[in-house]
Amino acid sequence: MQREAIKIKVWRTGRPAPLPQELERLAGHLERLGMTEGTFVIFDRREQAAALPDRASMTHIEHAGRA
Repeated sequence: MQREAIKIKVWRTGRPAPLPQELERLAGHLERLGMTEGTFVIFDRREQAAALPDRASMTHIEHAGRA
């Protein structure tokens, strides 16, 4: 059986950047699930966000001993 951990967050105008706090939450979820890797997707819906081609990217981050 294959398991995947995916966390999805919408970043809206007037809200702080979700990455720092949500990485902590994802690390906690992964620990509880006994997993070492997960995927975190941020949908940037802020009014001042750049055009989609300019803000779409993929980055590998290690946080709290997890990828």
